[in-house]
Amino acid sequence: MSFFQHYGCWPSEYEGVSRAAWRPAGRFGDFSCDAPWELIESAAKSMMSRHSDNVEFVLWTGDALSHALSHQAKRIQERKQVQLLQNLTDLLGKTFSSQFVFPALGHDDPTQRKELGKMWSRWLPTDSMNTFESVAIKQQMKNSEVVIAIT
Repeated sequence: MSFFQHYGCWPSEYEGVSRAAWRPAGRFGDFSCDAPWELIESAAKSMMSRHSDNVEFVLWTGDALSHALSHQAKRIQERKQVQLLQNLTDLLGKTFSSQFVFPALGHDDPTQRKELGKMWSRWLPTDSMNTFESVAIKQQMKNSEVVIAIT
């Protein structure tokens, strides 16, 4: 099993609750909690088993890591953040091996774009790599539709 750090439940500052109010989330998570790895794997497998004939591409939106940790960025090193994204990349690549996965960075994702670009190079066209590392990426889909992600 791949490693995915699960941090439990951390109330946000916006709820007016101290971050010291950590609590465990349970096997499949809880409201306002980070999703545990078991839930992430289960969701990916379920999507593929139920919709495999209808999936043309997967849009993987950003902010895959804990929002609680984005406010405490020093707590988890950027190298570890990249490893966590690698685990998600591996899961999506294995689960949706015949589909195109379109990854997009969120504002809380690591800033090591060259490394992320290499990680996602199986899905990103070569001509979009320089653009990905600075601003955005564009991908032409099979049916002439264009997907643009601005980071």
